[in-house]
Amino acid sequence: MNESEWIKKADDDLRMAEVIIQSDNPPTWGVCYHCQQSAEKYLKAYLVASDIEFKELHDLVYLSDLCSTIEPDFKNIIDDFKALSPFAVTSRYPFVNLKEYTIEEATDAIEKAKKVKDFIKKKLGETK
Repeated sequence: MNESEWIKKADDDLRMAEVIIQSDNPPTWGVCYHCQQSAEKYLKAYLVASDIEFKELHDLVYLSDLCSTIEPDFKNIIDDFKALSPFAVTSRYPFVNLKEYTIEEATDAIEKAKKVKDFIKKKLGETK
């Protein structure tokens, strides 16, 4: 996949999270999962655009560390990556996490994913 294909998929994941949160009694795990997926794909878009190879992992900290090798500003939003990263697994498998996420936690995940989106798109020279 090229950079623009990663961005489209990332935008779609974020949009799905935003649609889900608006539904009656939203499955908050799905919101959190799509936020993590969105951030992951934005990071991978940046890596592809920068010609940096990466392992096929869902670890946002690992991916952001790779990005920070050429753009140190990625370290400024590491807390957002740390917060979103666990949702790759904990939100979709009942045997990993039995916790239900609150609407507030899901909304916070959306805000973090939007922050990642804006940060990376700015680094890539794109508009929102």
